[in-house]
Amino acid sequence: MPEKTFILGVGAQKSGTTWLHRYIHSNPNADMGPLKEYHVWDAKYHNPTLANITALGKAGQAVRRWLGQPDKATLRAQFRADPEQYFDYFAARLDQQNITVTGDITPSYSALPPEVLRQIKVEFATRNIDVRVVFLMRDPVERVWSALRMKQRKGFGDAKLEHDAALRGYFQSSQAKMRGNYHETIQNLEEVFAPEDIYIGMFESMFEAAELARLSAFLDLPVGRFSTKRKVNSGGERRALSPALAQEIRVAYADVYEFCALRYPETKELWRVSKPESGL
Repeated sequence: MPEKTFILGVGAQKSGTTWLHRYIHSNPNADMGPLKEYHVWDAKYHNPTLANITALGKAGQAVRRWLGQPDKATLRAQFRADPEQYFDYFAARLDQQNITVTGDITPSYSALPPEVLRQIKVEFATRNIDVRVVFLMRDPVERVWSALRMKQRKGFGDAKLEHDAALRGYFQSSQAKMRGNYHETIQNLEEVFAPEDIYIGMFESMFEAAELARLSAFLDLPVGRFSTKRKVNSGGERRALSPALAQEIRVAYADVYEFCALRYPETKELWRVSKPESGL
């Protein structure tokens, strides 16, 4: 019997997770379900306010019911109330003929503590399902800038704030720090999972042929034909970043840069693109 695998995508936000989801889901041996981000474990353990946020309005939910499609908000609520349903749901997807891979790619899972990661691993193990973790990183300066633009497009935050002031407020926020402490995420993952069950990738090199082959081998899926040139959820219009503000962000994430430079020396070159003179 082929190995059954659950892919736990833990971020980082704005580091290629939407492309990753589409790449996996495009494979005929994968079924990721109707959602990319299930937002179960972050809602339960480090962002309880998510539990009160529905993904769709009542009109949207009514249309889905009429079309016979899953009500995403209801699905999330069921899983948060009874996590056993979450594990059984993905196990059922893997019981389908020729389906060997499923998963949940929720970037805010990057802040999950070891005890929650261990729970996920153990529960799937009892169902004879292997858990493999994917964590994608991006230059912290680029990541926070891209995240801010996404928030602005969605209407969050004070639209009247001058750009530098908005960016400064965001990168100093607890949400930005929670999503950008790559070293803490990696340390938590390594406390629970074996090295061979963790894939660490870089947004800046993930579309290269060699890296795509490494990712596909890790996922135990054939190299897909999904476009590596298509931009998914791109950051939008690029603007010059003031050298002073870029430096502020780099200083704020100094521990992240230092950790990654030691563990992943390629970041010393890959993450040079955020230098102020280059723009983003």
